[in-house]
Amino acid sequence: MYLFSISDVFSQGNLLIHPKRLNFDAKKDRVKTLNLTNTGKDSATYKISFVEIKMTPEGEIKKLDSILPGHRSASEYLRYFPKTIRLAPNESQLIKVQLLNAGQLAEGEYRSHLYLRAVPKVKPMEQQRNASRENGMGVRITPVFGYGITTIIRKGEPKLSVGLENLELESVGEDLRFLAMDMTRTGNVSSYGEIIVQHISENGKKSRIGLVKGVAVYADADLRRFKVQLKDLKNTDLTSGQLEVSYYSMGQPGRELYAQSTLEL
Repeated sequence: MYLFSISDVFSQGNLLIHPKRLNFDAKKDRVKTLNLTNTGKDSATYKISFVEIKMTPEGEIKKLDSILPGHRSASEYLRYFPKTIRLAPNESQLIKVQLLNAGQLAEGEYRSHLYLRAVPKVKPMEQQRNASRENGMGVRITPVFGYGITTIIRKGEPKLSVGLENLELESVGEDLRFLAMDMTRTGNVSSYGEIIVQHISENGKKSRIGLVKGVAVYADADLRRFKVQLKDLKNTDLTSGQLEVSYYSMGQPGRELYAQSTLEL
């Protein structure tokens, strides 16, 4: 059983990953490094490779067996070292990723995912036989975890336009509230940032009631359907005023406002 996760947060399980994405400017960048730290109590081994993925409009991650039209792979222009790492508890190690043949790139964005596949520990044969006898069966399913680090190469002037459309307030049960939206994208690069939802009362008071970081719409997609869970609603009247949703690029200072929209309540 394989479990694949896109690393848009700093920590995944017992593996601390920094940075959470690798972005190459083809004009000036040649080498990037990724720092991995084992925060668990046991040693861990990871095999490293590149994979290609596609995100569906619903945000589901699917691994590609072949390159689809419109998808530009970065992996053929990158090499990395080492191919396998073994980390003792609290041990760290760097992975170096090098950009090759940047002059051959056409303008635009290229994307692959550096894939860290956890290698499961193999128990001694006697322990396996004992476990099989105790369970009354001879088949064991071991989950294999993998972490994908988005790796992007950009060349030339980025062109990007993002929209937030079809805003709708949704309820699940008596307590859960969500703001659903369609995120549209045009241009030659992907977007990546955070979504902030604020309630604006009739007297103009603003209260932040929603925040999601690490939201991407990739360059080979023009639509992502997204929902933000609304929180801290005890003193918020969702029957009046407005909901203002803003999509910003990640990073301070100088973050860019990709798009903003409002929903009349």
